[in-house]
Amino acid sequence: MKVLVDWIQVAWRIPKRRTILILWAVAVALVVIGSLLPGPALTRIRFNAVAPNDKLVHFMGYTVLALLPVAFLELVGTGLTLAVSMIPMGVLLEFLQKLVPGRSFEVGDMVANSLGVATGIMVALWLRAVLKRFAVAFERG
Repeated sequence: MKVLVDWIQVAWRIPKRRTILILWAVAVALVVIGSLLPGPALTRIRFNAVAPNDKLVHFMGYTVLALLPVAFLELVGTGLTLAVSMIPMGVLLEFLQKLVPGRSFEVGDMVANSLGVATGIMVALWLRAVLKRFAVAFERG
């Protein structure tokens, strides 16, 4: 058990603000690029074979975009602001897809994005509480 507590303490301290922000920015860039790739490009890279459920891809992508800043930035408010900002970004990207050849606008994608953000926030807040509990338990001995 002590090994697990030690590992959790180390894992809690490793992510520094800059590292998390860089990871988050890369994830945002990947979502933006993936959202605005033309339909034929997605066919060429066989995206549908790897991820056949479009709504699940939206949900999981936006879950990660919300989870990273909320779970690992020291200031929860900053993390929540970044996470919630992903909802209007998802809506904007969905409207921009109308302009991309082979892509279409879908309200269902916006719903999946928003549910992903909500899920990411809830999981991140739970994770913060668990990690904090382990850290407090370890400090007490």
